[in-house]
Amino acid sequence: MRKLLLSAIACISILIAQSQELEELVFDQTKLLSVKELKTYTGLTPFLKSLFSIEINKKIGDAGDKSFFQKYLNNQLHVLIAPDPNFKDGYKAKIVFTNNGRESITLSNIVPFGAGNDHYYISGKQLADTSRSFLFQPNREPVGVVLPHNNSDLNFSAIELGDGKTVFGLIKRSDDSIYNYLLNRIPYELQPGKSISFLFYADIADGDWHAALRKCFHEKMLYEVTGFNSKLYKRKDLDYIRHSYTMHLMMAWEKNYYSAKDAAYRVEVFLRQLKPLYGGDDIFAIWPTWPVLGLDQRTQWDLMQDLPGGLKKQKELSAFIHQYGGRYFISYNPWDDGDESISLQKMRGIIQELDADGVVLDTKAEASEALQNAADKAKPGVILYSEGMAVPRDMQGIISGRVHNDIYYVPLLNLNKFIQPDFAIFRVAEVNKERIRREYGLSLFNGHGVEINIMRPGRPDGIEDDYRYWGRCVRILKENTNNFNSLEWTPLIPSLKDKVYINKWPGKE
Repeated sequence: MRKLLLSAIACISILIAQSQELEELVFDQTKLLSVKELKTYTGLTPFLKSLFSIEINKKIGDAGDKSFFQKYLNNQLHVLIAPDPNFKDGYKAKIVFTNNGRESITLSNIVPFGAGNDHYYISGKQLADTSRSFLFQPNREPVGVVLPHNNSDLNFSAIELGDGKTVFGLIKRSDDSIYNYLLNRIPYELQPGKSISFLFYADIADGDWHAALRKCFHEKMLYEVTGFNSKLYKRKDLDYIRHSYTMHLMMAWEKNYYSAKDAAYRVEVFLRQLKPLYGGDDIFAIWPTWPVLGLDQRTQWDLMQDLPGGLKKQKELSAFIHQYGGRYFISYNPWDDGDESISLQKMRGIIQELDADGVVLDTKAEASEALQNAADKAKPGVILYSEGMAVPRDMQGIISGRVHNDIYYVPLLNLNKFIQPDFAIFRVAEVNKERIRREYGLSLFNGHGVEINIMRPGRPDGIEDDYRYWGRCVRILKENTNNFNSLEWTPLIPSLKDKVYINKWPGKE
């Protein structure tokens, strides 16, 4: 009887789970690429939408509009929809565009179920500006969003069905057709005889567009990962990075690091001066290699040893930074490797000798098992910090990274934080260019830290006032750090007025 009861409970649980998922899109056979119903595990729901809208040769139209394809393309663009019958986590299909004509065609902004003012969707700005991604909101101004680098051309939409359900769609370029797509939304130019393919995912979420966004970005991790490995995130020795918010990254010739005039280090003086402005750095990182690495036969580790006073002095600086309440990071340049195993062995040795706490990975947006093992063998709690932002699949192997400074005037909302809320993010803010208060404010808004980058020469007037402003941000971040690491945070909850933006950061207190 007990086994029978448990089996019944299991069956009910499966039915509840399946009732929330989309099984199939039912197409309207009388219209081109139009959906008429959503087939779930419990029945059919009417849903009259085009499969997608698209911008072709600077003209915008719906896939369901036969006249659009005839008028602008003379039917020279062939579209193939190939559903994946083995996919059981919602709906998946491959969309293949082939140019059967004699002239090139530009394609961009392929929005699942179509762009429109009646629902939320993510795409590029139509026609005028396709360099960045935006979240379009009904009857409100679009909001700039940061997406993973390998998904910077993705398009997402969420359409409420009623009865507390929302269907969402995700279209992104398939792996076999990604080319040089890091930061820009440049329209793809499809040459005659060539094809390009995209992956289309769709499913149903319980709740509004926030729930749909959460299911697609956080739970499904943009369909990059099945069964996310969170082993690194559970390690207590690495937990401090998620509660760290301010970092300085310096070149070795920076005058606040070392004064050639006085032949003396100034790190202690510099950090003491900053303490009353914003509470001091959680992390201090040194970059002794670029751009001199490669000018002679010295390796990156030789250059580290050749700093004034050698490794003995670096160990003293590390000890001071620890006494001061911070962590000391060194840098690692993987492109300098002759033999990776030897280089990692040297990295491990220097971490041990200096009692360093972390490693900045030049040119890397991910880590490797070999890198992590080398760090772990040096001492507990060594953080790997990537130069770029890890994409969803790589977030399993590294737990901290940057919003890179090659994104100038970073968009308002960072959806990388939404994908994996306990991935530690630092926005690179370069003080040489201009006042950077905006970057401090956006970091607070997104609940992450700032890497204050003082590599380049030049310091604007008012830098101390900006540090004080950052200090007010840091206080809020640190006093509410568990909120800002919450897996349940909600971006852009409703506000009474357009251009007033509110993120919700819940917590036990």
